[in-house]
Amino acid sequence: MTCRYARNMNRIQTNPRENEREIGRKILSLMICCRRPLRWRELQSAISINLADRDLDSARRLPMHVKDICGSLVEVLAGDRVEFVHITASL
Repeated sequence: MTCRYARNMNRIQTNPRENEREIGRKILSLMICCRRPLRWRELQSAISINLADRDLDSARRLPMHVKDICGSLVEVLAGDRVEFVHITASL
């Protein structure tokens, strides 16, 4: 992992705000596991699901944009598709 990617991962993992730290981890996990690029609204929907309570809070929105959460690990393309900036960013 290049230094830039490592710095971004460290920033996500050491974020003092637990909620933002968990959101960052969940976004990256979803992106790694998906077979296709996700749209920003799909990521927002996935974050809104609470598996423990079996609840979907559709009114809940992410407090920040994906670039603010994941930094240069991701890029937002046409059609609001969110992808890793390079395949090595997901390794």
